[in-house]
Amino acid sequence: MAHENRLFDDLARVAGGAVSLISTVHKQIKSDVTSHLGDVAGKMDLAERQELDRLMAMVSKLRLEQEEIKKRLDALEGKRSSSSKISVKTKSASKKAKPITVSAKTKTAAKKKKK
Repeated sequence: MAHENRLFDDLARVAGGAVSLISTVHKQIKSDVTSHLGDVAGKMDLAERQELDRLMAMVSKLRLEQEEIKKRLDALEGKRSSSSKISVKTKSASKKAKPITVSAKTKTAAKKKKK
């Protein structure tokens, strides 16, 4: 019976050693893969997640500003097109009735006649 207990103790030690070995190998493989992927990512010149998030927020803000500026521009162009229609009407009306221009000679001649 003591022999059976000794056998189970030996099996327990072997199993514990195997678990310890597997755990150590797992940590080493994880470390090696992480290091290798870090080297590959460094060679590929990839951006970090925080930098990407910051850039995405900036792009979103700029897109909103662009839409706001476009709305303002459309409003200004609408005013300009309506004012240009008015100025076109004014120009066509001014062609029909030409204003009378009075020269300096005419003004002095008119003053002399009044005296």
